[in-house]
Amino acid sequence: MFSILLSLFLLLISSTLTQAFTYSSYMDIQSLPENNGLPNSISYNQEEVEDVGNMLKVPPLSEVIFGVDGEFNNDNVGFKIFLSKDNIYQGDLTKILNIELPYDEFPFVKDFSTAWRYGRSYVQEETILQSGKNPLLTVTVSERLEVLEYSFDISNGVVNVKTVLKNGTDMLLNNVEYVHDEFSLTKNYQPGEEYIYEYAIPYDESLEYVDLAFPKVKDPNIKQICAAGAYTTGNPHNIFLFNQYGVYHDIGTQEYEDFCITQLGYTLNLGQIEVGEKPIEEPEEEKQVEEEKEKEEEVKDVGGDVKEKEIQEVLGIDILPKTYRQTYGYIILGIFLVALGILCYYLTNENTNSDA
Repeated sequence: MFSILLSLFLLLISSTLTQAFTYSSYMDIQSLPENNGLPNSISYNQEEVEDVGNMLKVPPLSEVIFGVDGEFNNDNVGFKIFLSKDNIYQGDLTKILNIELPYDEFPFVKDFSTAWRYGRSYVQEETILQSGKNPLLTVTVSERLEVLEYSFDISNGVVNVKTVLKNGTDMLLNNVEYVHDEFSLTKNYQPGEEYIYEYAIPYDESLEYVDLAFPKVKDPNIKQICAAGAYTTGNPHNIFLFNQYGVYHDIGTQEYEDFCITQLGYTLNLGQIEVGEKPIEEPEEEKQVEEEKEKEEEVKDVGGDVKEKEIQEVLGIDILPKTYRQTYGYIILGIFLVALGILCYYLTNENTNSDA
């Protein structure tokens, strides 16, 4: 009888301790990949991206945050994050996240009895929690199609391209389209399937530089995976905190599906293919400086011609085209000779008048 009472007492204390922290789990988008359509990148429809509660819609290479939101005060705790349902075949986020986790079980007190949470989980022993949102784990959404090989060789006016792709998921990928120049192929990828694309692109050898762009792999498939649910196998709790006093669980979910990530369709852009050396373009600043110099030279030339023409009209003489300085030199010399002639004439007349 005493042992039964002691067990009930310890169970009551354990149940009370689980109320020490009241918090909710959350999921946010940390960052999205650049959506620029350049080689060695991915492209996607920005309008399809969503971040509503614990329901995210993102393309591959997006970073997703898992954390807890509650009233904390520099509390030092450990935590455990479940990224799958109890039955991993009903929901397992590690299938679309760049993280590998073991399948584990975790006991906690719920409704005055020991409950169990099963699934793939991430564990950290210590972290400090502040009041409000506390990010605990950041993970990148993986690409469904893995590039096992991408190579090309250039010979006698032809570029031979080889690309090997693999469906790195356990899902069927329908209508995957590979496009490069005039080569195009659409196919379905079975789970884990590898496929080799081999083709040739001719080019004009007489050109010093040829830009053959880059292959594009369009994966239109959209897939949603959830790690919790109110009406599915297992418990709706995702993040557990624990310290020396006990284990505390989040408030769980009342939604049919929760903690969900939808991986959007996207286009994978492979590396650029170029033949020859690309012409070096002058930096924009150097171009502007060069253009300004040319304009200044034009202004000087026009100005010199105008002044020379004005002088010709005033003096009534024809002067062959010369530089600005030469023109003024001849004018000064002419004025000097005219003045000298007048002076000589004046002195000669003075001497004649004196003799008379």
